[in-house]
Amino acid sequence: MTAHSLDSLWSLPQDILARFELGTALDAKPLTLIDETVALRRCALYRKAFKGIAVSYPAELLEFDALATWIRRERVTVDVANAGALDRALAVGIDPMHIVMHPHGRAVAPIRSAVNAGAARFVVGASRQIAILAESAERIQRVVVDVTDLAGDTLASEVLAHRGLELIGLHCRLDDPDDAIGAVKLRKMIEKMARIRRNHAVLLTRISLAGMDVGEHCHDLRILRRVAEAVGEVVGEACARHRYPRPALTVSPSRVALLPA
Repeated sequence: MTAHSLDSLWSLPQDILARFELGTALDAKPLTLIDETVALRRCALYRKAFKGIAVSYPAELLEFDALATWIRRERVTVDVANAGALDRALAVGIDPMHIVMHPHGRAVAPIRSAVNAGAARFVVGASRQIAILAESAERIQRVVVDVTDLAGDTLASEVLAHRGLELIGLHCRLDDPDDAIGAVKLRKMIEKMARIRRNHAVLLTRISLAGMDVGEHCHDLRILRRVAEAVGEVVGEACARHRYPRPALTVSPSRVALLPA
């Protein structure tokens, strides 16, 4: 990473790093306490700040009429993890091509329901999920492999073994307090993509990073833009290092970053 990239990365406020020391318990905020107006403004700020980077949003936002209307109007991507969230997204008019299914565990129904609905892509992190998706597919299904737990190479090979599945990219969750904006994870994903290209002659074209959270600076457009610039620089330099074509990047803000009390 160049000195310029380090300046962009480490000049961010220190409390952004501290946010990640608190873990996923932050996401337990009751929906009944949410300030919908503030949440709507934060959603818009993330999209404005991350120019050239797609921003996807959690399905929980669809519980609020104003947020659901904004998401539908702006045609942004919605991340769903179960059949209930999928049903809600469809009920409020979200285009299936803007829905990404992140199945949890070994449940069959969410995957099959998303296939039947025509979801845009699936983020899989287990062999069983790949098998269910392959069994359910009646047309080519676009797949992104979750490499958060470092099982990416094996899972990628399993996806490629199925004719009905198309491997298009890699995904990772931000869960490391020492890698607040995902610089390390992004570099590793580009490295994995280059290795997959060498080993399988397949060019992956998408990466996604989930759990972005800048803490109390979520209302500060300047800070969000600095984060976006740092992320973009990391991707660009990793691609240059591995001589890999720059993939499309999607960032997903954490639930707590968007839903203030």
